Formats: sequence, structure tokens, C-alpha cells
Amino acid sequence: MRLLLIFFCAAACSDYEPYVIERHESRPACSENHPLRQVYWGDLHVHTSLSFDAYSSQLRAGPAEAYAFARGEPVHLPPYDSAGNASRELRLERPLDFVAVTDHAEYFGELRSCLDESSSGYASATCAALRSTNGATFNFGIQLSNPNPQRFAWCRDPDGDCAAHAQSAWKEVQDAAEEAYDRSSACRFTSLIGYEYTSAAGVSNLHRNVIFRSASVPQKAISFFEAPRPDQLWSQVDKACSALENCEVLMIPHNSNLSNGRMFAPAFEGSEMNAQNLALQQRMEPLIEIYQHKGDSECMNGFETPLGGAD
Repeated sequence: MRLLLIFFCAAACSDYEPYVIERHESRPACSENHPLRQVYWGDLHVHTSLSFDAYSSQLRAGPAEAYAFARGEPVHLPPYDSAGNASRELRLERPLDFVAVTDHAEYFGELRSCLDESSSGYASATCAALRSTNGATFNFGIQLSNPNPQRFAWCRDPDGDCAAHAQSAWKEVQDAAEEAYDRSSACRFTSLIGYEYTSAAGVSNLHRNVIFRSASVPQKAISFFEAPRPDQLWSQVDKACSALENCEVLMIPHNSNLSNGRMFAPAFEGSEMNAQNLALQQRMEPLIEIYQHKGDSECMNGFETPLGGAD
């Protein structure tokens, strides 16, 4: 069952009625089941070669390789030699219990178009930079700081090859998660389908990892280009998910220390600050990331002492 449950028990645990999890699939029951007393280790923020920044850093491992690594298999990493052989191999000392590959949805189509010689955008300067050793993190990233973002000109046709490439990348994400998911009674590994929403409007990090409970997910990964504001993301994903059977979603904001305080600013103003919209926000984002493998989300207040200034 694709579900992450985080539970904090207070003194009244004896009065707590266990949360009944409704299953959305037919499968053998897990041989071990400890809903209130088992700690599970996982990662909900994983990038692969489908992400523009990871690809620009010479990473070539895809979602399938990421899930294989999480399950304990080795992963091969750059730099690569002239024959394309990786120079490093890493393996986890202990396999993880659950993982979501959350690649940047904004450039699913653009990235693949830049690698497809038949694509209309292949010969563009942007794509040439991506394929060079210099990468293109700046060229792609700067687009995401505009409050009214626009795709590259060669990727705006909703029926063009770029849109088709985006769909194929999103399908690869789903297929890799399904392949990695342990459906046996051992239940050794849970893969969750997801992606990263990558708003950097006003040069403020407003990123969210969008995680789906099951294999029932929207046809498109709704990105910053379709939803320039977080409230638009919540409403569009909610609408797309509501049209599907058994589609449930959770969004996790991260690196709020890079948001210039905007991650916690009110998302609604005036008449939009109503109970219905606030309930939607609460339902979409009931928690926030505190720590990940790249560091924590806390912000130091000043540098007067090694511990920072007065709060």
C-alpha cells in the first residue's frame, strides 16, 4: 500500500483508537504489521536524470536506477570516462523502506526534447548548452523565478513533440514506481509516485514535493508553468485528482529557509481568505519538511555568534 503515515503519540495513547487504513488494491496482507510501533526509513525527495539540475550535473541514472539503489542495489555515478563508464559506484548500507522519485516536473518535456535530434528544440542554444559540459542549470532555473513563467518558445505547443516527451517522462516515473513496488506479503519496499513543483517566483524557494498515495494519478504532472501560485497548484491538482477513483495526494513544502519568508505568507487575500480555501490548503499541505539529506530548513538569524543572533 502506497501510504506514508507519521504518528506522534501523547500521554493518552491508551485511549487512542488505531487509524483504520482503507486499502485501494487487492494484494496479499503484509506478513508484519505494526501500525503504531514501527519506524520506517525513506526518502521523499529524489532526483534523477529527468531533472534539469541533476542532468546538468552529469547524472544519467533514471527513476528505475534510483529505486534499485533505494532497495540496496549499486548505483553508478559521474564523472564518466570517454566511453561513458561511471567512475563511482555507491550502495546503501541498509536499503530504505519507502521512496518517492520527485523529479522537477517543469522540464520533463524540454529535457527530453533537447536529447531528441528530431525534436523542434534540439538545435536551440538552450538545448546545446544542456548537452555541453557547461550544463544549463542557470538557463532553465532562471525561467522559474518569473512570477508569470513562460516555457521556451519551442515547447509551447500543447500538441507538439515537447508535450509528448513530457507525457513519456511522467509515464516513466509511474512505470518505475510500479516496477519497484513490492506487492508480495514481505512488503519490503514501498514506492510512491510523485514529482517536484518548482516555483522560485521572486527568487524565493516555494518548492513542493507532490506525493500520491496510489497508482491513481493525474494524466499530467501539474507544474509551475500551469500553476504559478501555490493556491493554483492546490486547486488544479485537487480537481484533477477528484476526477479519478482512489486518487489521494499530499504536498510537502521544503527548504523554507530559502523562501525569504514567503513559504509562510498567507496564500489567499480578501474574499479568497475563506473557510473553503483554507480547508483546501490544510488538506493539501498538512506538514512541512524540516530536514533532508541536503540539510535542514531552519534559517540562522544573524551571525553575531556561532549560534546566530537573538531570535
